[in-house]
Amino acid sequence: MFKKVAPKLFVIITAFVGLWYWLGTQSPIIVKPTVNASVIPVITTNPPAILPSTEPAPKVEVPKITVDPTLIPLKEAFASKYNRSTDSVFVVVDQNTGSYVKGAVDFDNSGYPATFYAYNNGTSFTVVAVENGVVSCSAISGYSFPNTLIPQCYNQSSGTVVSR
Repeated sequence: MFKKVAPKLFVIITAFVGLWYWLGTQSPIIVKPTVNASVIPVITTNPPAILPSTEPAPKVEVPKITVDPTLIPLKEAFASKYNRSTDSVFVVVDQNTGSYVKGAVDFDNSGYPATFYAYNNGTSFTVVAVENGVVSCSAISGYSFPNTLIPQCYNQSSGTVVSR
């Protein structure tokens, strides 16, 4: 029975393989769409006119920007101490007691600010210390900085951090 079916099976398989090959070599059929003019919408009405409002515009609250008045004298003190222009000194005040100021200073907007401590004698600022760590006890010894501003300092003689 296999001898009778095998030639027919061979012919059928060969026909399928040939058809598959022939379909793979044919270019795809591209159907270009046609535009039906009856489907395109036509707008025949004019849009409504936009008339100016007779109501007053709502009042908008603009927040007031206040500049800390200590920034300019502080920038001048840094510029003077480090021989730079005030345009290259960027100062942020963190705490200000009136006589004592703690903040951050950055020169030339480098992105690496340092902590500073300054003293105001009533007429001008003195830059007391600029540190990237714990401030030196010897740097602040001539000034009575409050403990809230400088809770610790580094004693260079003993090599220890001292609580104030």
